[in-house]
Amino acid sequence: MYRYQILIEYVGTPFIGWQIQKKGKSVQKIIQSTLSKLLKQKIILYSAGRTDREVHASEQSAHFDVKNKIQNIDKMIKSLNFFLSPKKISIINIIKRNKNFHARYSAKERIYKYFIINRLATPVIESERAWHIRKKLDIKLLKEGAKKLGGDVIYADENEQRDMKICHPHCIKLLKQFISSINKHSNHRALDVAGGDGRLAKSLLVGLYKRVDLFDRCLDAVSQARKKLKKHIAFGYAERATFESFDWKFSYNAIFMVWVSGYLNKAALISFLRKAKLHLSSTGGMKRRKYSPGSFVFLLDNVLEDGTTKDPEKGQRFRTAGEYVSIFNEAGLVVHAQTESTKMPLDFLNIKVWALY
Repeated sequence: MYRYQILIEYVGTPFIGWQIQKKGKSVQKIIQSTLSKLLKQKIILYSAGRTDREVHASEQSAHFDVKNKIQNIDKMIKSLNFFLSPKKISIINIIKRNKNFHARYSAKERIYKYFIINRLATPVIESERAWHIRKKLDIKLLKEGAKKLGGDVIYADENEQRDMKICHPHCIKLLKQFISSINKHSNHRALDVAGGDGRLAKSLLVGLYKRVDLFDRCLDAVSQARKKLKKHIAFGYAERATFESFDWKFSYNAIFMVWVSGYLNKAALISFLRKAKLHLSSTGGMKRRKYSPGSFVFLLDNVLEDGTTKDPEKGQRFRTAGEYVSIFNEAGLVVHAQTESTKMPLDFLNIKVWALY
């Protein structure tokens, strides 16, 4: 198989967005269909990012695999644009890459530009490429407001919300089945590491454990978690803390790290796992007693087939299963059980779960 990166320009106005949907015309669907026709095989495009409805792109990056080498890239670009240009899509370049290249995970940066035309007259040339506001804007106030977007608060776009709708239910089901398959697992106290707004705790943990604690570095997320969980008898506490500053008040028989490890470099992950191991206890009490079977660190994350890559947009690392096992060994943890899911959509990485002690 040969891998190629493809750079794309398009006007987003007539499209429902980049990603293929059940209904509507998408950029991905049109390019995939054209590539499949010209290369005479089914082609699947993986993009660096998925633009929303009516969003334009000046150099969208994607990649695809093909059985046979493209002999004449210039000719292929011309052929593609013959079909795509009338549909407001243009292929800028096609570049041969090695098998470790991934449009999303190999990207070094992404640039988003938002255009506002602030005048009384209706724009003609940029009518579909900018937001027209007639009322005079207070630039100083806008700059002050822009500062509020920094810090710990994370605002999910439509694509991220769509990803969560797909991944979260799948993750909950996978974890629930996995936990129930482990014999003699104690259910006294659980810790949700970097638990955000309490989504996992509310959907799963408060129904399985007698007491559930949570910490996250984002104060806004912790506040939301408290609101979501305060009515649950099993809710212990939620506090703002980092991986380094978290105060281990209790020992736990279940410590959950769900889509967390990717945000830590190797040294930081090993350090936190060592601390977690020291606070595993079948009783879940104030002081750690001698470890007995039934207490685990449950780590769930995406896994690559080969190599380590980093998503520059989220600062997230993706590792192979082998790399994770090596990290567990360095942290002094043993793999008690593991499972994985390969039923994710094509542009999602596979998920693996480990029970460690």
